[in-house]
Amino acid sequence: MMRKTFIVALLLLSCTILRSQDGWISKVSPSIITGLQDGEEVECLIQLHDTPDLRRAKTIRSKGKKGQYVFSNLRKTAESSQRALIDWLKAKGRFPKSLYIVNLIKVSLDQSMIEAIAKRPE
Repeated sequence: MMRKTFIVALLLLSCTILRSQDGWISKVSPSIITGLQDGEEVECLIQLHDTPDLRRAKTIRSKGKKGQYVFSNLRKTAESSQRALIDWLKAKGRFPKSLYIVNLIKVSLDQSMIEAIAKRPE
């Protein structure tokens, strides 16, 4: 009985380890994966999770002030959530472009960099 329990525990641990190693693939669009060739780069859009709380915009009466409020909060959210990744990409010789309205980063990457980014928590 002890041996059977050990084998089941070992199998579960193996499955967990394998899933965590390949878990990055689930974060990447299949079209990106299939578009990769050995050493080639693919243009990618990296979406970050943070989103600003824009509920207060409903209470602002002036169209200009409302637009400025939304613009400012979108930009602040993108700058704070993208900073570490953009710095990392620049250190790797990449030229990322921030798309603050939807909190995306546009950049060309090879497979190893795509994997490294997909494994990041943000």
